[in-house]
Amino acid sequence: MSTHSRIAVRTKEGNYKSIYCHFDGNTVGDILAEHYTDEQKVIDLIELGDVSYLQPEIIPTEDHSFSEPQDGVTLFYGRDRGETGTESLRHLSLQELRKESTDITYLYEDGVWYSLHSDLSKKIL
Repeated sequence: MSTHSRIAVRTKEGNYKSIYCHFDGNTVGDILAEHYTDEQKVIDLIELGDVSYLQPEIIPTEDHSFSEPQDGVTLFYGRDRGETGTESLRHLSLQELRKESTDITYLYEDGVWYSLHSDLSKKIL
């Protein structure tokens, strides 16, 4: 059984955008904290939509597909598998973001990653 997570960013307008991550939500926070410290990279990740699993890189440098992914590159449902309906979601408020049914939500806000657990506690990574 995998731990599902949601990865979100607070926009300049004060809203939130998020994507779903299917696998290993328990390690997603470590990858985000180490490899997604640049706001533009976080935005680029969110813009590509839902992911099967998160890796340190977004853009492949060699052949990369859902069936044959490049090591270290995030696997996206839309880009790499051709699925539709995998775009990032917009949320008007933090309360709307919290309503998404995942075990953990990772939120990037003002240069800091936070984890919002299903028990609604807020912890800094």
